[in-house]
Amino acid sequence: MTGSFATKLVVRRSSPLHRYLCQRRISQPATAERRKEVLMAPEMPPFDYVPPPYTGPSGDEIMAKRKEYLSPSLPHFYQTPLNVVEGRKQYLYDDRGRRYVDAFGGIATVCCGHCHPDVVAAIVEQTKKLQHSTVLYLNHVIADFAQALASNLPGKLKVVFFTNSGTEANELAMMIARLYTGCHDIISLRNAYHGNAAGTMGATAQSIWKFNVVQSGVHHAVNPDPYRGVFGSDGEKYARDVQDIINFGTSGNVAAFISESIQGVGGIVELAPGYLPAAYDSVRKAGGLCIADEVQAGFARTGSHFWGFEAQGVVPDIVTMAKSIGNGIPLGAVVTTPEIAQVLTRRSDFNTFGGNPVCTAAGLAVLKVIEKEKLQENAFENTRETAFSIRKLPLVKAKRYLEDVLAHKQAIPFRRFCRGVGRTAQAKNRHSNGQGRWPVKSAKFILDLLKNAESNAEVKGLDVDALYISHIQVNQAQRQRRRTYRAHGRINPYMSSPCHIELILSEKEEPVKKEPESQLATSKKKSQVLRSGASS
Repeated sequence: MTGSFATKLVVRRSSPLHRYLCQRRISQPATAERRKEVLMAPEMPPFDYVPPPYTGPSGDEIMAKRKEYLSPSLPHFYQTPLNVVEGRKQYLYDDRGRRYVDAFGGIATVCCGHCHPDVVAAIVEQTKKLQHSTVLYLNHVIADFAQALASNLPGKLKVVFFTNSGTEANELAMMIARLYTGCHDIISLRNAYHGNAAGTMGATAQSIWKFNVVQSGVHHAVNPDPYRGVFGSDGEKYARDVQDIINFGTSGNVAAFISESIQGVGGIVELAPGYLPAAYDSVRKAGGLCIADEVQAGFARTGSHFWGFEAQGVVPDIVTMAKSIGNGIPLGAVVTTPEIAQVLTRRSDFNTFGGNPVCTAAGLAVLKVIEKEKLQENAFENTRETAFSIRKLPLVKAKRYLEDVLAHKQAIPFRRFCRGVGRTAQAKNRHSNGQGRWPVKSAKFILDLLKNAESNAEVKGLDVDALYISHIQVNQAQRQRRRTYRAHGRINPYMSSPCHIELILSEKEEPVKKEPESQLATSKKKSQVLRSGASS
């Protein structure tokens, strides 16, 4: 099955782009030889696992049950969603045995690779001993994991509260800050995402994730986006807006400032250099606490640091985390200082499943795998190697168009791209072994797809001169009259790292040409003459 999934995805007839091309075919019909060329896709790296035949329900049966029994708010990708039945390392397998390079990782969650043997063994062993108890009794697993987690954090961040998700962790962190300071106002960033519960929905600053419910006490500061922000990479200028909010939007005191170290849902946006030190300084002078949301940026995903906030040289008062903390097991955590943690002793704070022995056993195994297999170093090296490879791509002088994008040009012609990348190039999930690093090969596989894109587009009749790169590193194209094709190419071997490429391609619609009034009058006269002549 090697390479077959990419071939099928490139020519998938149910895709919107395929239907569009059929309607707007502008080139001559492809010859048999050229049709064969479009089916050529690079082979995936060899892999020593073949899944057994799938005998479960079909995708149609599963979809029918979803529609009848699950929430209608649950989305799915593609008109015919993938029926994923197995996972191994950085690969997923569907019900037909096809193998996929997985970059999504369960929404940036599977950090050690699917079904990592060490993590699976820890879960199975603990489940056989004790599946669930309560933190009201003693169990060494939760204490061991809390100690190991705290040892990876700087300063006095030593006290751990376990939760079941990132939303729960951020809700608890915001409550702690409000109780500790006695203030209600919290400052978040525009374009941020911190969860979908009542409190965290207020801190989230994307309308698509916000319902019309009470979300009081949160102010949203200007997003320090170094690529599209008004101040470029000047973090201190963006931070002035935090001070302005304190001065003009609050009593002069705030409970907290919460921000992702790298915005995940918002498009993998790195904060402008120097922003967090300046913002933290203003918030602390106003009596507030600084909360670092490490749900997506934590656990060595960036390669350069174990936590995203470390890249800005700051130490927060509270750190929240989830997702890859358990490699897919539902687990989250809040870590703060002993002094701040005391605030919860005023009442009884309790979480039935927070610190479950099976979940914490998985979390401890994840930390050991990250250290044992040197995943942080692996992420850093693979990202750098992929970046060097991109610079060498013979795709309309790749270096030139990347430089154009960095120069903030709105649209760059891109002649060598088609939807073959759009459906397959979410590539990065990592796992390594002694024989070599699979993620490097997976990244090169994606680059090979890019190399084949131009010929595929030409064969399909796509006017490659009409394709543009509208953006890099964003999730939504600008609101212009155009047909947009998205291609997520997060080429990184270690989950949802900021070191990625995400292209949005557009075929701009030609504006309707309006004739001058004089020409319109002339044409009317001609048409009247023609009509009178016809009648005579």
